[in-house]
Amino acid sequence: QMSRLDISGLTAAAALLTIPLASAQPSVYEATFDLRPFLTTRSEFAVCNDGSAAAVYLSRPAVEVEAGAKPTPSVWHIFLEGGSACWDEQSCAERGELASSSGKPLELRMGGIFSRGLGATPHLANAVHAFVPYCSSDSWVGNRTVLWQDGRRLHFRGAAILHAVLETLFHEGMTGADLVLFGGCSAGGRGAFYNVDGVCSMVKSRSSSAKCAGVFDAAWWLDGVQAPGVDGSGLVEWESTLREMAAKGPLEWGIAPAISEPLGRCRRFASA
Repeated sequence: QMSRLDISGLTAAAALLTIPLASAQPSVYEATFDLRPFLTTRSEFAVCNDGSAAAVYLSRPAVEVEAGAKPTPSVWHIFLEGGSACWDEQSCAERGELASSSGKPLELRMGGIFSRGLGATPHLANAVHAFVPYCSSDSWVGNRTVLWQDGRRLHFRGAAILHAVLETLFHEGMTGADLVLFGGCSAGGRGAFYNVDGVCSMVKSRSSSAKCAGVFDAAWWLDGVQAPGVDGSGLVEWESTLREMAAKGPLEWGIAPAISEPLGRCRRFASA
């Protein structure tokens, strides 16, 4: 079943911001992320569609602690990037940079849900953020390498990438987290939805006192939605594309055993 979270006990502590309040108006600024290689011996399968090594970006807060102040809760936020998916030779040939880690920068700066500062999102302003680039085209559930008829190999290894991310974050200090928030947007939101039970189980196995929950952004598909085309000239019917992805994708991706049963439950619930 999906993990639920009561964060009421953390709210008061999170409000005790350890930055002096008298000096300036509340400000919001972008978080800085550094590219981190995976710190696990099992990362050989944690690869993008083209076989390049996947990775994770990490951003730690810079917080000055006032003398005598109570420590704020240790919050870790894991965010899976989105970007649709592919399910056959034609759709996968169109993935471009979404199928590879080649050329990724060593540093990123991002705002929004990752923002820092006194006016940023509660619980997240001082969180350790982990941003995971999407390059497996499988909604973060794949566990298979495919050999196409033209001789190309394509790796659907979203599940292995996610496992390597978690092991790396445990090495980086997530075992001491009070709260782990696991989520993503679009395909990343669906990936988080499919994986949240397994991720929270891993978190609990490393730290029994940690709380863990999912935060899903735009994770649901709406059946038969019409939306403006890219050039604004008319409406595009997305239903056929989404249905094709949902039907054919899992057959190609080789969904990891730990995910297949929860995914099946989600499908049965959605079709009830």
